[in-house]
Amino acid sequence: MSWLYDSMEPRIGKTYLYYKTAKDIWGGVQKMYSDIENTTQSFEMRSTIHSTKQGSMIVTNYFNSLTNLWQEMDLYYETELHRR
Repeated sequence: MSWLYDSMEPRIGKTYLYYKTAKDIWGGVQKMYSDIENTTQSFEMRSTIHSTKQGSMIVTNYFNSLTNLWQEMDLYYETELHRR
């Protein structure tokens, strides 16, 4: 789970330091930062993804950039798993 903490900004990661499992951390983060019904944020994220271009980035950096954006976009969509 240390990789999960290390991937967060230190001020945010401290909040989740004492969670027992990665699932608990992900659940807490989603609850705190996700706004599933915020269509404005969803629209802005889609616009950002659409306008992202490779430009002078190497393919790996471009792919990682898009992957991060797609993962952030996933926070705005409720799935069957979240409705249970």
